[in-house]
Amino acid sequence: MAYVTNAKGEVIYTGHTLRGSQSGVKDVQNTATMVGEEYYNVNGIKLTTPTSGIIIKLTRYSDGSTKATKFVN
Repeated sequence: MAYVTNAKGEVIYTGHTLRGSQSGVKDVQNTATMVGEEYYNVNGIKLTTPTSGIIIKLTRYSDGSTKATKFVN
């Protein structure tokens, strides 16, 4: 039996697990290459270069996907 709980520890889903078989994603290959990076402050204003403070870096890839990374500079 498997249980899923919320942040308060309350059970929100009860289910069964399958014995003897594995599930999941196998052999994921990402061939996308980075095509650009953009930087934004917490107010959503685009920056030409990262400044001091909390910065959001948006990385764009050749397959059209994006990745947002937050960091303190």
